[in-house]
Amino acid sequence: MDSWSSSFRGAALAVMTCALAASPVIAASVSVLAPAAGFVEAHASRVSHPVVHRIARHAIADGAAGRFLSLAPHTVRRSEPAAARIPVVDAGGGAAGAAAAASAASALSVDAGFPVMSLDSQISALGSGQNVAPPDTQLAAGPTSLLETVNGSGSVWSKAGSPVITFDLAVFFSVPSGSFFSDPRVLYDAPSGRWFVSGLSFTPPSYGSKVYLAVSSGSDPSGAWTVYSTASTSNVLHDQPKIGVSADKVVMSWNDFQNASSFLGESTYVWEKSQLLAGAATVNIAAVVDDGTRDSLVPVQALGYAASDTNAYVVYNNSHCFACSSASIGMLTVVGTPLQSNVSWSENDLSIPSTSTAPSADQPGAAGSIATNDDRFLNAVLRGGTLWTAGNDACLPNGDSTVRPCARFIAVTVSSLAVAQDFDLAATGAGVYYPAPGLDASGDMLAAYSISSTAVYPSVRVIGESGGTVTAGQTVRAGEALYDDTGCYNVGPPSRWGDYSSAAADPSAAGEVWVAGEYAATSTLAATSGCAWGTYTAELSIGGSSSPGPVAAVSPTSIVFKSRAVGTRSTPHKVTVTNTGTADLVIAVNGVTITDPTDFVISSNTCSNGATTTVVAPGASCTFAVTFAPASIGTFTALVGVDDNAPDSPQTVALSGKGTRPRH
Repeated sequence: MDSWSSSFRGAALAVMTCALAASPVIAASVSVLAPAAGFVEAHASRVSHPVVHRIARHAIADGAAGRFLSLAPHTVRRSEPAAARIPVVDAGGGAAGAAAAASAASALSVDAGFPVMSLDSQISALGSGQNVAPPDTQLAAGPTSLLETVNGSGSVWSKAGSPVITFDLAVFFSVPSGSFFSDPRVLYDAPSGRWFVSGLSFTPPSYGSKVYLAVSSGSDPSGAWTVYSTASTSNVLHDQPKIGVSADKVVMSWNDFQNASSFLGESTYVWEKSQLLAGAATVNIAAVVDDGTRDSLVPVQALGYAASDTNAYVVYNNSHCFACSSASIGMLTVVGTPLQSNVSWSENDLSIPSTSTAPSADQPGAAGSIATNDDRFLNAVLRGGTLWTAGNDACLPNGDSTVRPCARFIAVTVSSLAVAQDFDLAATGAGVYYPAPGLDASGDMLAAYSISSTAVYPSVRVIGESGGTVTAGQTVRAGEALYDDTGCYNVGPPSRWGDYSSAAADPSAAGEVWVAGEYAATSTLAATSGCAWGTYTAELSIGGSSSPGPVAAVSPTSIVFKSRAVGTRSTPHKVTVTNTGTADLVIAVNGVTITDPTDFVISSNTCSNGATTTVVAPGASCTFAVTFAPASIGTFTALVGVDDNAPDSPQTVALSGKGTRPRH
């Protein structure tokens, strides 16, 4: 196990505010900020590396404007033999068909599911400029809503499958004319009660780009947002920015390519989370720019963390990166905050069997026609001290004579820096690719991935893991047609797919995880004939884990107070804790705490009395009130924590408010 450490420097940003409306028209105001004092943004000189970049225009038909594809300059990789290891076989996913496996799948429960955004519906809602592939499927789950982002659009859905809003991401982020938006990522941070959406814009022909980060003002994704932009360049492409969170940090990482062709290195930006939650006009950022010693870093989304869980984590595949030769998972621990100018990271490399670039996946009548790109890690989540990540790999399934695309899953115990699980998910006679693991409140892993074969069109399939046992997979949306984007976009073969799937814990149901993935859809428009993609979401649980025991449902999960003059008090805001489980919810003696008791006051508290534990029976509720009483001028944030015996304890309520000059 190797280790090292590094420090960060700063960067500049611009900020705007916007609100979603029932139409895709976004109202916004923009102000450009100068760099914060002491912060310098620069790109260090690095040795260039060639990359395979798949950039193509749409075929322009009927006078429609051309639109660039999502950029994903995947790197040239050495061709390695599949590792000599026995993969976990998805028995129901092979050439026999897309039907779910029989009784072996009973431990994995698909509790809901419905189609979400598709290429045809995106074009129908927002115009021909939305003819983009692949979708880069992303989905996050909030208390009552789902937010999906794909290449080109965002959409809010009820958990029953009803669409609420569809909007153009280029409009939402105020992407300049002549530039194009790509590579969205989305997450809901339950402890703070906020949504985060990221992405990039790029401008041909030099492929200068800019990175964006949007933060909601509350737990309603159709409400107000603050949008930040940073890392603006004239000729460097910031490819596939990814986001992760801890209690006090938001981390973004991406790969940099000179003119979208030569690798410069990866960049990692650490944002001051408290300032983002407050919608501050100035946000401190610490950055490592164009680090050529690694690439394709994945910031980790921490789930169910406490206020003291301030370490942020970033992982990457050491078998994959340009300058790396060790077969290991690189794990970076990020400490400090930009506001204190003390951000640094240390790296530990944990040995694993080497990964390999997967072969292209098959379809009926079209062998090797779906691109699986490379073996970088695609997402990462952390709960209860265990971190899961996953990516594409190559392996030889049991009973097969051909190396296939496989999904590599890795779990790490953070406290001991030890690999706890490491397996390839494979299907005899079929390809398994673009996995995305998520974690429920008990630490069970639930995941989505793509699957296809010479008998199965590209489909959305799901699987789970609990206590070291992997469930049988189930197909939640079968592919409907051959997917061939070579005629639509003048690119390939193979046809672009992915570039990733998605998984998100449900903050209102402790045992549930929502997943989303891409499937080959039937086209309803002439412009998408043969190349129509669809996305599908499903709500998963393992062994009925969502119902037994206590479940603490806190409402609201965030409160944004209006500005108050110093020395005055706001109207109290009531918070309700309801036990939606099947056993008593027991709240600790001093179970309702607040991180800033100076500017925020808890009162009328029936959830915690300071003398005995509080028992909330199934179906019953308790309440407390929070008042904002600023003691000084400034923007203040805090977390209320509820300490109880529910699996996701402590539940939190995010608070923010601004103290203003007293009136005379």
